[in-house]
Amino acid sequence: MRLSLAALGLTVCASCGELTNQDLFFAEIVPDSAELTASLPASDTQSTRSIGRESEAFLLSLQTSRDSSQLIEDTLGAVETLPRIVAPSIRETNARVWGPFFDEHSNGYFFLEVTQLSENSFDFCVRFSSDEIPAAALGCRTIPTQPELQLAVAGNVIYQPDGTREGTILLQLEDLLELQFNLSEDRRRVSGQLLNEAAIEYEYEESIQDGAVTFALDLEDDFDRSSAALEQLEIRTSWLPTGGTGTTTVSGGDLGQSTLSVTECWSPSGIVSYESIAITDMPPSIQGDITTCPTLSIASR
Repeated sequence: MRLSLAALGLTVCASCGELTNQDLFFAEIVPDSAELTASLPASDTQSTRSIGRESEAFLLSLQTSRDSSQLIEDTLGAVETLPRIVAPSIRETNARVWGPFFDEHSNGYFFLEVTQLSENSFDFCVRFSSDEIPAAALGCRTIPTQPELQLAVAGNVIYQPDGTREGTILLQLEDLLELQFNLSEDRRRVSGQLLNEAAIEYEYEESIQDGAVTFALDLEDDFDRSSAALEQLEIRTSWLPTGGTGTTTVSGGDLGQSTLSVTECWSPSGIVSYESIAITDMPPSIQGDITTCPTLSIASR
């Protein structure tokens, strides 16, 4: 679901009015999507001393991180712009509400509320619903969870005079997915889980100073297909702009007491330079040069 500013254009004029400096102050509280999205490398030039293929653990780490980044970008994309050009629907001494706005692309309504709790502490929320809610009933504090509520983003932000922000933002998509974003001066952290029957959890943490990333993914599924028994997949990766390392393990289910473990190292573009494949009680199969592996801490959960 992408909230389109162009699709909102016809509705925006109905709420047109004069923006005050205080309105803009509240609008600036909401984090830009760029502050929450992962800083991910692009592929893709081969390095020397490589095995010649991209690391599957690295690719899955990147794809999972990109998917969560795209979701928050799609959600906050229009919200980043509208409060700066459209007057709020409701003004209170310590709060502003924008919306509800109809989004043709998503065929639903969304609104934004920002509430000042203290001098530097603010709550905000963005909600998308298939049904319109009267402006008088809007509010992060007053709307209960409803079947028609499809998407919600809520958070608390500490806003410093120099413009830096720290806080926790929670994104929930129906009863399917939950993402938590933790933003601080020196790092960005995302953790997520599927809320339905699939057992999937992941964490992404990035150092803003040097770009070091740790990533963890846990997934339960029937990978072996020999029977209906479920195996547990665990991926732990870490990387810098100069390269990375990671371990993938599969255990349980049809593997019984055995564990399959794959350790990889890769170049800045994700090309594998070292690989070790090991199964319990068997000697490992090794390719590549272990001296190409960077010294990094592997993520843990």
